[in-house]
Amino acid sequence: MLNLKYYANTYLSDKESEIFLKYFAKTKIKNLETFVFMLNKVEQNIAWINNEEDKNKLRIIFPRLEASLKDITPSFNKLLEFLLEKVDTVEMFTEFNWKKDNHGGICPNCGERELFATNHGKGGFIKCNRANNCGYVGNVFGYLTKTKGMSTKDALNEISNRVGIDLDAYKKSFEVHCDGNSQINYNTKPKIVKIDRTIVANKEIAYEKLEPSKGVKEYNFYELINSYNDLTEKDKFCVVVSSIYHYSLKTNQNAKNNYYVGRNISGKYEPMLKSKIIKIVKQIGYLSMSNDVPNLISYLTSKFPLADLVKFGILNDANHKVPYSFKHFSEEGFIVIPNFDLYSNLILGLKLRNTKLAEWQNSSMKEPELSYGRIASPYPYGLNIDALKENYDFRFFEGQIDMFSIPEKDNVCDLAIPGVYGLKQEQLGLFKGKKIELWYDQDDAGQKVANGSLIIRIEQSFDLTSLKDKGFIEELKRTKYSINFEFNENIIKVKDIEFPKNRNGLEKFRMIEVITKRRNIPYQTRQIKGLKDKLIEAGVLEVTVKQWDTKLGSDVNDVLKRGNIRYLI
Repeated sequence: MLNLKYYANTYLSDKESEIFLKYFAKTKIKNLETFVFMLNKVEQNIAWINNEEDKNKLRIIFPRLEASLKDITPSFNKLLEFLLEKVDTVEMFTEFNWKKDNHGGICPNCGERELFATNHGKGGFIKCNRANNCGYVGNVFGYLTKTKGMSTKDALNEISNRVGIDLDAYKKSFEVHCDGNSQINYNTKPKIVKIDRTIVANKEIAYEKLEPSKGVKEYNFYELINSYNDLTEKDKFCVVVSSIYHYSLKTNQNAKNNYYVGRNISGKYEPMLKSKIIKIVKQIGYLSMSNDVPNLISYLTSKFPLADLVKFGILNDANHKVPYSFKHFSEEGFIVIPNFDLYSNLILGLKLRNTKLAEWQNSSMKEPELSYGRIASPYPYGLNIDALKENYDFRFFEGQIDMFSIPEKDNVCDLAIPGVYGLKQEQLGLFKGKKIELWYDQDDAGQKVANGSLIIRIEQSFDLTSLKDKGFIEELKRTKYSINFEFNENIIKVKDIEFPKNRNGLEKFRMIEVITKRRNIPYQTRQIKGLKDKLIEAGVLEVTVKQWDTKLGSDVNDVLKRGNIRYLI
């Protein structure tokens, strides 16, 4: 158990420590994470105290001690960084079926034997070397969350198991316990993962085709709940997430409305957004963390088996510190964005927009999903069978905030694409013969997703004690482009130089080529396909990547907030 006396005496004044220990010295707390959680619930934990003067003092002491302890508690990012440093991708991720050393693994995206583990497999970084086609790049954490569909917490635990680290023991090594923390050993036997022979090399892309003859089937939602045990696994999942969605539409929506107004998405600010506001009111839900989520859990557990709610990623399992609690956390609540089925009135998944991240949450927790991609691949919000059947054009936006920030246009269907992997490549076949505009962020990251990338790789290292080598590095720096370097004393290596495959990026790419050629430095170039390339491959008739002067705004919502949205339409 935590040594509360130590923490009180270390981080509080003598008088504050005395008051705190007067009431909580005998409280048994397992770890710092639980202690911080307790300190965050001031009123709940001091309600039993009768002395009002002491209660008022504790109202000051609790947040002060909480703030101090947060600084010494290893964050999610720090834990992930620590684990990735210990990853040997080749030894610990054998499911990639490596052909030789850190080369020739099977890419989880395209299925070809072009996966490469950089730095001889150390650090967990992987990428596909399939020239001019795949472009898969990431690390083993991204592989586990995006490809395998694990939650961020489950992926962290999976990596810790594979590298042989007991995360609870590792966190305990930062803490002071009553037993003195004598010789904490957080090393365990690494988990061995057998090669997954189900990954098939040279996988062909099976593009999805529209089936207009299916129509849209209208299910009686309550009948489906009553016959739940007789449903297929896919239909069970769809009924569960449909229940969550319909529940979220019946809650108090004030926080949702304030959230959008805070981003200037309101009819008062921009009257031309009226039809988009109507969609927000009718189709977007809200769940407050304090009231709605607990009530939702009670509702779900009364209707569906606990085992299914855990399996579908709705609730945490029995081993969680708060058993059967909601899988995701917010300081405030979640905007609920549905992924409608094309052929029925059921929901295939939900995107949750966290309206207020906790201090310990990283940006990857901003938009969690309730999806089960193995059996129900969700379509982006806004897609419907009528728009696909009719002669509609499409506008793709980087998420629902941007999509709601621009007025609707006749005979145009607006889609919210959630992130880089928000639309499966197979689903691009639905847009065959259509015209599409990509309204992505104007920064390099957004333009790389839309247009693809141009990459220069300089293999050799450079010695800064050499005037020739130093001159090359200084010339690269003078370009003021975003170029990263690795240092090892006087030896420096240029990391891959990547630019968006647009006019501005091409100019920068050619400048680096000129500098490198002039100095006779050997280099390699390659391209990574963007969404535009993949759409054209899927048979899309015309793809336009929208670009505008960033003085108007960096993304669509930024343009709206600056009062410039009418310049884009």
